[in-house]
Amino acid sequence: MTSNNAPQNQPNEPTTQAIPAATPEAAPQAKPRKKRKGLLVGAGAVAALLIAGGIGYGISDADDDTEEVRTVSAAENRGNDSDDCDDRDGRDDRDDRGAGDSRDTAGSDVASYRDAAEQAIAEAGGRGASSVSLEGNGHEVDVELDDGGSAEVHVSTDGAMRIETEGPDRFDQDDPTLDLAALDKIFDAALAASGEAGVRDGVVDSVSASDDRGVTYEVSVRGTDGHEFDVDLAEDLSVVSTDIDD
Repeated sequence: MTSNNAPQNQPNEPTTQAIPAATPEAAPQAKPRKKRKGLLVGAGAVAALLIAGGIGYGISDADDDTEEVRTVSAAENRGNDSDDCDDRDGRDDRDDRGAGDSRDTAGSDVASYRDAAEQAIAEAGGRGASSVSLEGNGHEVDVELDDGGSAEVHVSTDGAMRIETEGPDRFDQDDPTLDLAALDKIFDAALAASGEAGVRDGVVDSVSASDDRGVTYEVSVRGTDGHEFDVDLAEDLSVVSTDIDD
């Protein structure tokens, strides 16, 4: 009986040897997870370095139509003696800021608006400004370029500028531009209309040229009481329509 039992135990030996075979396959499964983690950490580090280096904006705006973004320091702007920054009185517009203007607060007076527009047009190389508005510690100026493109220029009160240029779009028509020489009359008409509507001590928030039928200028006025007043003006500066936000 002993000799008959020996052959029966032999088929069980290969079965016990198959168990370790699953162990080497477990290692490759862990490798892809470690590799992906490493790639994610690496991408995050690269993004952090790019942002720290000042190029984060280019990454976030990679899908828009922006062709160029550049900056001009305050010192560079002050060193520009171009006559394009001088107004009709023969003096540099940077000397014409209103009494309420300061280094950290943009002036809401006509001279500050005109000054910002002229600086933006000169730096961007444009044919005119389609709109000017108060923005942060300066003015935001939309400049129309000769090639059909446009530039958005932020002019800080200290003279520093940021210029974001977009190329022409064949589907867009050229926007009209502001008559900067008539800016004082535009302001007077808008502020008079806002005063009649009950806006106290209003200041101009923005002024834009318009291509709407019968409307030449669109002006937004903000009152110290919190009221926002929008007025559309015709070419002769008569009031076309008004809207007040309570």
